[in-house]
Amino acid sequence: MIGRLGQIVRGALRLGRVGRPRPAGVRSGWLAPDGRVAEASGTAVHEALLAKLGAPTREGFFAQGAVRFVDAGDWVSLELDGDSRLALEHARAALSDRWAGREVEIEFRPFGLISGSATEVLEALRGRLGEIQHPRTDKW
Repeated sequence: MIGRLGQIVRGALRLGRVGRPRPAGVRSGWLAPDGRVAEASGTAVHEALLAKLGAPTREGFFAQGAVRFVDAGDWVSLELDGDSRLALEHARAALSDRWAGREVEIEFRPFGLISGSATEVLEALRGRLGEIQHPRTDKW
């Protein structure tokens, strides 16, 4: 099972991501809740890497704060639990350092997809972290 990120990458590579050259190699993997990174070439490696990180299921790993990624050179796609402060912090750190200056797509589970430059997406991550740290008390 390739999953949503694999489908995004395959579609983007097939379409050539307008104005961008096809990347020579795509890497994908996980940013683990404890800070470890497991990655490999290709897009269909996420499930195999779970065992390497000691995670029994993908859903359980997301719940712990893991971030799944696909790095296609000039752009990166992330998938994470949008309610997990830890996952948001890991994604923010990676976008500030490892993937700074790239185009980014993030799927916040279960909220949806956002995309833009690393700077724009970092701003959205900061906003989501603020919402988690200071939840609204009104019911509207």
